[in-house]
Amino acid sequence: MAAVATLSLSAANYLTPQQEAQLGAPVKMENVKKAPAALQQKMVEKAAARLKAKAPNFPISSDADLTGAYDWVFRQYTGGLTTQPDTLAAASRDQEDNVAVIALNVISDTQVRLTGLFMFPVTATLGTSGNYKTFAVDDDQTIYYHSSYGACKLTALFYFEGNDTYQAGWYYGDLTGFIVDQGIIFDQDIHFYMEITSGTYAGYRLGWITEPGSVLIPNEDYNGIMTNTFTNTSASIEATYDYPVIVTEDTETYQVTVGNFAGMADEAAVKFDLAEDKTFSAPEGQVFYSTTSGTTEINYTLVGLDEAGSTFYPNVDGTGDETVLTFGSNWTGYDATAGYWMFNRSATTITLIDGSEYVYPGKTAIEGINTSNVKATRYYNLQGVESAVPFQGVNIVVKEMTDGSKVATKVVK
Repeated sequence: MAAVATLSLSAANYLTPQQEAQLGAPVKMENVKKAPAALQQKMVEKAAARLKAKAPNFPISSDADLTGAYDWVFRQYTGGLTTQPDTLAAASRDQEDNVAVIALNVISDTQVRLTGLFMFPVTATLGTSGNYKTFAVDDDQTIYYHSSYGACKLTALFYFEGNDTYQAGWYYGDLTGFIVDQGIIFDQDIHFYMEITSGTYAGYRLGWITEPGSVLIPNEDYNGIMTNTFTNTSASIEATYDYPVIVTEDTETYQVTVGNFAGMADEAAVKFDLAEDKTFSAPEGQVFYSTTSGTTEINYTLVGLDEAGSTFYPNVDGTGDETVLTFGSNWTGYDATAGYWMFNRSATTITLIDGSEYVYPGKTAIEGINTSNVKATRYYNLQGVESAVPFQGVNIVVKEMTDGSKVATKVVK
């Protein structure tokens, strides 16, 4: 494979300078103490008891069922902390819910990885509290690298009213939530924000505070997960990201289209041609994402990269099986005219998660179809109340399949 050009990858921020400016100036967070493990557990048990009356827990068939795309429904505000959580700068809060699509991927028996919840991916540890499966995002994880202030971590905090053992006040600890059939419900006592970890502003908050009680609702519009490792050598950052993708295949031409490629946007699509020997290749010259920088128009073309991230090739290919396409090389997006390129991406896979399969030449399409039937259907509103018939407004529809699997979708009636 001959190289067609050599380039020197430069540093860039995950956010543009304009987006970083919107985070505002660092804000000093005073009188916030580290939560002892026993106090953190006490808050989890309190939240589980409160949740029990609202959202009954149904066992999932396996942790692998958690992998998929989710709508993160949340609210943010810019105000500082006061002595009581119910008076937290109410006038400065967003009055409407924000919704972002994130990816969750099970990476071990006890851990999952989330991409899109913050600017860098984070891992969460699975556990239990009573009959509930719990979900804890450790507060020491780096979630962004700011061009002026450096690394920033996740900080979750809650207000405790005080007792004979612990003083009243604000404490920081892990961000916790609970897994139910409807999705994932974050603890309704825990706020979280981005904290600068070093330098003059170490310990200061940057950007918004997210209100407690946000939820992750399964989004069935996305039927695949794209995973790759993202490398920014100048900032010494390497992280594995997962992106929800929409995978479709023309079973007459055996061409697969991947929408939301690398999390760029639903309309950012890349095509791959499947071969009978279960290899695949991307047609050369595909522009998969367009944007602007000032007055400059940038059209990113998919190209391969060597491991050093300095030499690129016109083609990207790899090998596959029934549910996973594995890239055979690193890749990036490059605009030769504008002179812009993205960071080095490696270890890339595109995995189907909806029970369907890739169809290769020589295999009939019927072999790739999931023939599971619906055994039962339940409806839930956003408060977790169950019904045999749909509610007026937003419903979480949970279908139990004859093969034991469960499918959750969000519908509006």
